[in-house]
Amino acid sequence: MQRGSMLRIKDARGALLQIRQGAVWLTQEGDPEDRYLGAGAHFRLDRDGIALVQALGAQTKVALIPARREAGSFWTRLLPA
Repeated sequence: MQRGSMLRIKDARGALLQIRQGAVWLTQEGDPEDRYLGAGAHFRLDRDGIALVQALGAQTKVALIPARREAGSFWTRLLPA
């Protein structure tokens, strides 16, 4: 991500955001607290809605790892066996 660019994440409760390089500013819809996350930091999104991740560095690299779906969950039951 380039400095100032934004990543918009929708309805990703439980997903893990990892900051691999640079730094970001994280805002979650309905959360009164914004977060600064630097290289090596991680944060598990704790609510659905929109989450905005803004790159603060010139060469920011992030990874978004989806939430693990538990056996027997709604999503697992929709998948073919």
